[in-house]
Amino acid sequence: MGRDEQILVLEEMICLFEEAMKGLKSAYETTEDENQKLKLTGGILVFEFVINLMKKKMELLENEKKKGIGHI
Repeated sequence: MGRDEQILVLEEMICLFEEAMKGLKSAYETTEDENQKLKLTGGILVFEFVINLMKKKMELLENEKKKGIGHI
């Protein structure tokens, strides 16, 4: 898979994860169960971490593309 395709896939995955995270945040706001809130908080943190990793990878791919660094 080329760099451009990888960037497109990462962009789509980020959108999907952000949508899923909205659901987690909504569930967090509506639940009164403290155990559930802790679980949801953990899920939200994991999603944020993964989204940040994907954004960083996308940034690296875009920088390589600008610099004309070889095919991945």
